[in-house]
Amino acid sequence: MKKVLIVLIAIVAVVLGYTLTRSNTASAPVTKVSTKSQEIKKADEPKTQPTQTNSSNNKKTMELGIEVVKEGTGDRVIKSGDLIAVHYTGKLTDGTKFDSSVDRGTPFEFQIGQGMVIQGWEQGFIGAKVGEKRILTIPAELGYGSRDMGTIPANSTLIFEVEVMSIK
Repeated sequence: MKKVLIVLIAIVAVVLGYTLTRSNTASAPVTKVSTKSQEIKKADEPKTQPTQTNSSNNKKTMELGIEVVKEGTGDRVIKSGDLIAVHYTGKLTDGTKFDSSVDRGTPFEFQIGQGMVIQGWEQGFIGAKVGEKRILTIPAELGYGSRDMGTIPANSTLIFEVEVMSIK
């Protein structure tokens, strides 16, 4: 019964994340990962922290942080439309764990580009290969925004340790 409840909570979180991200029309740029060194090429900024910049109209722009911890294998890279299975552990910036497919022992499957997950995930897996491990640092604007989501407070930066299990 407890496992069923956890799975239901995860499903509700994904659906709500989808709903929230569909209403957000602004899209933040993605920090590009170098294919040669697999490191973020962003001067004077930590690898796993989102970046704030001010544009001429003084709006904050937040960027997704991507750190490749372990390179994947094979020639196939994730692109929009792919069905992928991933293991993940989600934490807040204070280290509080809020969800983990690893703890449940079941990878999470979703299709890239279909709005099934938060924008930080939609963008953060593009270009990854099977077996690749990444740390995604997702600003609130690419996560759940200004709304509470279960144990996740509004305006929270989310940190996900992710591993690509399969690409279909």
